[in-house]
Amino acid sequence: MSASRKFWIIGLALAGTGVVLVRLVSPALDEAVPRLVVYFLGITVALAGLGVIMYGIRKGSRPKS
Repeated sequence: MSASRKFWIIGLALAGTGVVLVRLVSPALDEAVPRLVVYFLGITVALAGLGVIMYGIRKGSRPKS
């Protein structure tokens, strides 16, 4: 498995986990504070997943020396 593919898989898993936290878990919570914590955690995880994908793309596009 290539290094670029690993970054894509890890990034997609993180981004998907973040989306699940924001769209499914957060609305199911009753109190406001835990809901906001899970919401912002989900956004952070989703953005981290996108960052991993961007890092993998950037790393894969560099010329090999």
